Amino acid sequence: MFFNLMVVFYPQLSQTVAMFGYHAPFLFTFSRAKEAGMESDHSMWLIPLMGISNTIGRLLCGAMVEIPGISALHLTGVSYAIGGVFTIASCISLQYTFQFVYVVIFGLMAGKFRTMYVDHFR
Repeated sequence: MFFNLMVVFYPQLSQTVAMFGYHAPFLFTFSRAKEAGMESDHSMWLIPLMGISNTIGRLLCGAMVEIPGISALHLTGVSYAIGGVFTIASCISLQYTFQFVYVVIFGLMAGKFRTMYVDHFR
């Protein structure tokens, strides 16, 4: 064969697999916090905080890719891994401080998911 299909489908495959769980934290963080007994005054700030850190993550990601020697593909892979590990670890404790740290880290990493998608094809 003159053409290796894995070279073409690898970025799309990783994006597809990552998108299976991408929206779950945005959908269920608030309701999970309320079910765990977190006060509404605290739990209502989790999603906006995730959105703010997502915006900051996109800006940082754009700045980091401009640094010579930093691969957008590697940066995307690292952000997938960190976001996934923190999502798994978010079940360890449902205390406000732990969930606060989780939504900030996940938001920063989630900002890289969509921002870096175009860079795979340069």
